[in-house]
Amino acid sequence: MLGPAIDGGYTLIGLKRDHPELFVDIPWSTHDVLRLTLERAEKIGLAVEMLPLWYDIDDLETLRILQAEIAGIPPAFASSGISGGPATATAMMLAQWPKV
Repeated sequence: MLGPAIDGGYTLIGLKRDHPELFVDIPWSTHDVLRLTLERAEKIGLAVEMLPLWYDIDDLETLRILQAEIAGIPPAFASSGISGGPATATAMMLAQWPKV
């Protein structure tokens, strides 16, 4: 199970057992992570189910997506009917931060 991220990586990976070879020589923090992981999974015969596209918080741009989502504005890339949870603790923490 892979949850693709808007930046070319992924937000979640779920495996039934260890597959350490899946992660060898992956150039982490690049736009190629998801593509190379999928190629590696195919090479080792690992079936992959994909979740809807989402985001992870790596930079100011994605922090702003999170802030907007918490304010009730769904991400533009979100599939119809897909939204995040209420993130109550995250909203409380972000309320204490200076606005960015």
